Amino acid sequence: MIDMVLVSPNSAPIRWCAVEIQAVYFSGAKMSHEIDYLKVSDESGVPPPQKKRHPDFRSSGPKRLMPQLQIKVPTIARWGYKLAVVVDRSFWESLAPMDEVDHVSNSDVVWFVADYQSDGDRFRLIQHSVHYTTLGRAVEGLTAGKPVPLPEFEQSLHRKLKS
Repeated sequence: MIDMVLVSPNSAPIRWCAVEIQAVYFSGAKMSHEIDYLKVSDESGVPPPQKKRHPDFRSSGPKRLMPQLQIKVPTIARWGYKLAVVVDRSFWESLAPMDEVDHVSNSDVVWFVADYQSDGDRFRLIQHSVHYTTLGRAVEGLTAGKPVPLPEFEQSLHRKLKS
């Protein structure tokens, strides 16, 4: 299933665009702890974390988004369309660099990268950037992780052994 299809009403022939939206999954305690806090809090601004949670970019990209692209892009491309993928800036920046093509007509995937802008106590969703890639380059960007240095990995092991 496609996440969303945007349709231009009253167009003949029908004009549409397939859109995938990928959020970053979180690992750790349930999100309901955060939601329960927000229901009773009257604080403004970004609330403090209620439990230990962290964004899991590796699960969000290679495990979740990549299979979606590998299934949907070939079919949509056969039909003569592109797949639009919407992600936020932190998700995009967690990916390995992708070689981009110079024009939308040479792409399979059009990445729309969103960001958040603070208006005091509220945040607005804004467009950060647009990137054109082929499916092959998108897969490389999703699977080529940025490895941590060995000392950093081993320090993390030591911290976990102590707790």
